[in-house]
This record gives sequence, C-alpha cells and structure tokens, in this order.
Amino acid sequence: MSRLQQLAELYTIAGEVTEGRSSLELVSIADQTARRVDQILRGLTAALGGENATPLADVVACARSLRWCLLTEPFPVRHGAARLARAREIEALATRCMPSVNDALHEPLRELILLAQAVCADTLPPTGGLLLQSIREIEAEDCVVILASERAAQGTQEWLGELGLRAKVASDTHHSQLAIHDTAYYVGPPSLFRPSATASPRARNITYLFGSWVRDRRIPRLRLAEFAEGTFGPRIRTFQVGDQTAAPAEPASVVPDLRPEPVWTPPPADRAAGHDDVMARQILLGGGLSIMLDTDGELIRTLNPARPVGERVELRRVADLVPGAYLVLREGETGRDALYERTIQLIGNESTAVEATQNEWKSALQRRLTSLGRAKVVDALRRTGLKAARQAAAWTERTVARPQRDEDFLLLLKWLELEPDRYIANASLLRRRRSQAMADIREELERNLADADMQSLERDGCLRIVAGGTRFAGITAARVLAIAPFEVPVHKHAVRIPRDNRSARWLE
Repeated sequence: MSRLQQLAELYTIAGEVTEGRSSLELVSIADQTARRVDQILRGLTAALGGENATPLADVVACARSLRWCLLTEPFPVRHGAARLARAREIEALATRCMPSVNDALHEPLRELILLAQAVCADTLPPTGGLLLQSIREIEAEDCVVILASERAAQGTQEWLGELGLRAKVASDTHHSQLAIHDTAYYVGPPSLFRPSATASPRARNITYLFGSWVRDRRIPRLRLAEFAEGTFGPRIRTFQVGDQTAAPAEPASVVPDLRPEPVWTPPPADRAAGHDDVMARQILLGGGLSIMLDTDGELIRTLNPARPVGERVELRRVADLVPGAYLVLREGETGRDALYERTIQLIGNESTAVEATQNEWKSALQRRLTSLGRAKVVDALRRTGLKAARQAAAWTERTVARPQRDEDFLLLLKWLELEPDRYIANASLLRRRRSQAMADIREELERNLADADMQSLERDGCLRIVAGGTRFAGITAARVLAIAPFEVPVHKHAVRIPRDNRSARWLE
C-alpha cells in the first residue's frame, strides 16, 4: 500500500468512527482485587490530608503505583516486575506505618497487605482473560493491542508470544506508527490514552477494556474538535462483564487522576537562600533517580529517541522542560564543566585574558549579591530595564559566558560601574567558542548513543551507557517523570547531579 493510499484509508476510518458508522466499545470488567485496592487507597488518601512527610504518604504513593499496574497490565505477574515489586513493598511500608497512625486505619492497612499478597500470585487478571478470549475469537493478525506504557507493552508482547499468539502489540506513544487493523484493544479506560485513538484511529473497531471500578469513562477529544460545527460524536456501546456493582459516574471536576503521583516534601518556610545557593526544582527521573535543576539555568541537554542516529541529542530551554522528555546526564562531571573546559581549550592562547576579565565582572556581581542580597539585586536590575534580571545569581558561575541578550549584558556592566568595552569582546568570544564546544560534545554524545537501545530506554525510562571517552565514567539518559511545583535553595554545586530517589520508582 502506498503512502497516499494509507492516508486515504486513515481519513476514511476516522470519518467512520467520528460519524458513528464504526464500533467504539467500552467494556468494564469485574476485578475485585483492583476494586478494593482503589477503595482503600481513596480512604487512605483522605486520611493523609495532604501531609507528605509521613510513612502513610509512602504507603499511598506505592499503592497508587500498584493500582496503576493493576489497571494497565493484562498479563500474569511473572511478566510484570514492577507490579510484583510494588506488591512486595506494600507489605513492608504498611507494616511500618501502623504504629504512627490511628487505630481506625489499621484494618484497611492490614487488608491492603492481604491484597498485595494476592497480587503476587501468578494468576491472570480479569482484563487479561477477556483480552485473551477476544483475540482468539478473531484472528490474532487482524487485531492490535495498545497499552498505556512501554513497559506494559513489553510484558503483553512476552505473554502473548508465550501463548503463540501473533497479535500486534504497541504502546500509546507509538500509536501513529501502527498500520490499519480490523480491531484495536486498548487496555485501560479512554482517559489514559491520547485523543488520537479516536480522532486518528488505526482500526475500524475500537474496544477499551478496563476494571469496573474506574469511574472516569470520558472519551478524550482533540481541542480543535471543541470548535468544530456540524460534526457527530462516535457511537459508543457499553458492556459489563462479570458480577459488578455499577460505579456511579463522577463530575469531571472531582474525578481523581489514576496515574501515580509524586510525593513532594515542601521546604522549611524559614530556609533562606545563601550566597552560594541557587533556586532549583526537584526533577524525578526514570530509573529511581532525581536531580535538582537550577531554574535560572538557560539550557539543558535532552535526547529524542524518535530521531535517527546522529540527530538525537538536543538542547532545550530549562523553562520548556516537561514530563516525558529525556535528559542526558554525564557521570563523573557535570555537562557544564565539560563544556567549559572544552571551550577554554578552543580559545587557546587568549584563554588567560578571557578568564581574567570574566572573573572581574563576575566577582563584582557576586559582591553586590553578597552585600545586597539576591532579591534586591534582581529588583535593581529590573529597574534598569534588564529583561533577564532573575538569572543574576547564575551569571556568577564560571561556566556561564554572559547574559544571553546584548542589551542585558550592557546594562549589567553599567550597573556594576564597569567599562563595557573591556569585557564585552572577551565574553562574546567565550560564547562563540562555547557554541563550537557544544557541537563537539554533542557529536561525542551522539557517537556514544549511536548503538544505544532506544526501545529499552522508552520501556524502562532510564539507560546507562559506558562512554568511550576518558573524561567521564558514563552517560545516563533518563525520562522526566515529574517536576516539583515549588523552588528550593540549593548549593550551586549540587544541581544537575543524579541521585537515587525511592519515590521516583513509584511513578514508573
């Protein structure tokens, strides 16, 4: 089939689904274990009352992760390492939590332990049983199974392969790459999947399979669809399988998010930033890692697994970073230190003079920050018309060449009562060589990432590569899972360094 024919077929199928001429089914399946986990989790969340720095908060976070696994993984537990790990963690966390909570919570915690133990039994979940039956009723080659995550997709592929079924399996992320099939089975409610599942379907018939305890059953729509006139909605048919109590629909404003959520510990109210501190947000990453990312920083190196070899490493503005992006972190030194050392090498004989003038204006700025405080410096610079005044503390770092805008650098030097001509040329030379160094390091990273398993990265959320160079021990690529909603002061040398973080594991 040519590309043009494929596009024509996509438009035809999209029209059939939208106009109700094709099948869109919502199948709720009785699942007593997942239902009770959800009920207990709701009660514990209410009892927690927003307190995050408690043992009960860890139980809630881990239980949310277990509920996510039960919702999105249709295969036996032997194919799901995360589900088994969460179930085993629940027992330890709930047991440790009991002495610190009131007696009314002991019974639900004990029941949660029993439910977690039941999950460890290698049985087929109810959703998996119906999925298996459905695949066998139609030819496996005529259907595609779509999962909410790469990890669930791999477990499903292994499970179906073990049974000798050749049904196509994919994650929601790769929905657009699928060929047209007769039927698509989505494991989970519609809210877990992108609007393109129905707006740009890859199957003539679409079926969502999910536990009956799920209350949010809305079909996501593209934003543009809200403004379209004269269009029809899909014809939706609902089915119930098994002995289940109907779950009442909740108003959209109170439907809880089914995805795992991070546990954030707000900073002490009296923690003020010191002279060597920068403001940073905690970033939780795949692989059970986290970093503190300076919010005044300009750029951070990211990786796009969908790009071809040689074009995967990109620079992204820190302000534009969102969950789902992949960071490239260097072991043994920060990426900025490596970049600076390479920049100085490229400057060559002029490096001594450049570093001297850089130290002069940076030291003058640091003295102002020390004497006046960060807030007053930022306020004073804003009054001069300097646009990026909030980044003043970051400019004192030796790895930062100068403010990005020429006008900002000129205003800064005048405010510091320094002669601009003495500093602008050298700082601009440093920035030009820095751009060249960026290209050199990017090529080095691309070479080390050329043979990396991008499928493994997307599945596990983290990939460590032993680099060929001698300047650093290795490279870690990790998916951004969550970004803290608040800033905290941290020492400037503590930013962008990956550390183990237990709560990050519960988001995967």
